[in-house]
Amino acid sequence: MSTLYTVQCGYWGHSGNVVEVHADTPEEACQKAIEAANGDHADGWTDAHGVSTDTHIDAICEGDEAKLWADGNPIGVPDEFKATTDQLAAALKEATKSLIAERDCQYESVATPSTGEVEDEDDARMLAEMDAEIDGYRAALERAGVTL
Repeated sequence: MSTLYTVQCGYWGHSGNVVEVHADTPEEACQKAIEAANGDHADGWTDAHGVSTDTHIDAICEGDEAKLWADGNPIGVPDEFKATTDQLAAALKEATKSLIAERDCQYESVATPSTGEVEDEDDARMLAEMDAEIDGYRAALERAGVTL
């Protein structure tokens, strides 16, 4: 009889999709979870500004989701299902470039052409939030030693 595993799949550092699968081993659970996360449960993914990597496994446990991040979870993610630092850095770099391009496009659409000023408070707030997110991405890239 197979065991119920709960597996959190990810495709980028800030995105994930938790699915439950029945399998005989953690390795089989990881493979089935990736197939489920990209198939029938694809609507469970969170957005990463349109940039993605190959699906990897963030966490796995026997039983229900309540145990997924519990202290003392005895199941480690098998190495072949973990994301590499290079994959995550490349995805973060592309997401940062995408967000900068999106921010620039938004700015051009709301700024007064003659002055470059953004007069609408909601537009200014939106651009400030995008700038803060870009700054966070740039800081993460800098810590990883990746240049934009």
